[in-house]
Amino acid sequence: MVPRGVSESASNGRFGRRRADVDCIPTLPPSPFGSANMQQPPRVFLASTSPRRRKILENYCPVVFRTQNATPEEHPRSGNPDEVRRVVLANARQKCLDACQEIEKSGQWTEGVIVGADTLKTDGHRTYEKPRSMEEAVNFIKALAKPHQAITGVCLLNLATRQERCFTSVTTITLRPLDDAQIGALFAHMNPLDKAGAYNIDEGAEAVANVEGSRTGAQGLPLEQFEVELPLVC
Repeated sequence: MVPRGVSESASNGRFGRRRADVDCIPTLPPSPFGSANMQQPPRVFLASTSPRRRKILENYCPVVFRTQNATPEEHPRSGNPDEVRRVVLANARQKCLDACQEIEKSGQWTEGVIVGADTLKTDGHRTYEKPRSMEEAVNFIKALAKPHQAITGVCLLNLATRQERCFTSVTTITLRPLDDAQIGALFAHMNPLDKAGAYNIDEGAEAVANVEGSRTGAQGLPLEQFEVELPLVC
């Protein structure tokens, strides 16, 4: 059941006191641009409409524009972590390819790096994507009160050379056991319907008991690996 005070109208983003997703980004590492390794930042195209990925990336390097992938995303056949890694990488790469076609069609740019990413959560048995209803979101929060993984696949594609770099990030998270009233309070300021597993580790910080691994990776773009991989396609 949906806890008292939580309405299906959340699917339209009407949460009253809900903070903007983009305000919930952790402190970011210094940008490498301007360092000896990278004097000029590349032109970056974000193949995603995720506000969390946008905010992470815009704090790190200039972003030209965001684009939505046209190809339907692939879904895992199971919650096996290897299968989930395969799917998030495939989805991230397809987002880059869709964006590449869109950029080329526009005729505005011939150089730059396209960034595609996809995130899913798994407990090893089943996969937790974005919930389809508030009731399913409640069930997700209760089911994930145990160690589980947020797996993010990232693809970087050089628009001019077509060189690619693809990688994954795995963060192990445990949620606190919450009752219906606590879940209702959580959803009063966090929209669960646009988040894999119905939560985000920063916006829903009060529900998180433990995080092991990249926090930005759990949010959709692992900056630690991104910083290493980006120069390799520029």
